[in-house]
Amino acid sequence: MIDADLRKPSQHIYLDLKPDTSLQEFLSGDRTVADGSEFYTSDPKSNLGVILGRDRADVPTDQLLQSDTFKNLLETAKMAMDIIILDTSPLLPVVDARYIAPHADVVVDCVRFGVTEQRDLRAAFGQLTASLRPDTPVVTLLNHDESKHTGYRYDGYYGKE
Repeated sequence: MIDADLRKPSQHIYLDLKPDTSLQEFLSGDRTVADGSEFYTSDPKSNLGVILGRDRADVPTDQLLQSDTFKNLLETAKMAMDIIILDTSPLLPVVDARYIAPHADVVVDCVRFGVTEQRDLRAAFGQLTASLRPDTPVVTLLNHDESKHTGYRYDGYYGKE
């Protein structure tokens, strides 16, 4: 997993890991992907390998995400890993996810239940699909549904008799 949200990286908080070098620092420096061992971290609680952010980028993120260093990082990761998950910034407020989108094989668009408005979802989907390769599937994931219908129960699915 790569925390590619350069504006507000958060995966290091959720995983309770502190990278020695963050993705932003790596992309901002004059380094090659061969140097990647300094910022690649293994989660001790799972088999997840992570490249984490830490602080907000202090240079324009478009320069970092469109850099040859970022492209080389993704190419190297594709050769070394089975699955790569890129956590990005939200689609509408900033353009960063649109710079990353052409590199994706599949996109999962997380939509917050009861918060995201339909017009915003349509706008985000339009911006996203304009950035993707034509054959890239987009899966929408409804998140934070706290209604009484969540979960799977026999009586909830079939109704009470």
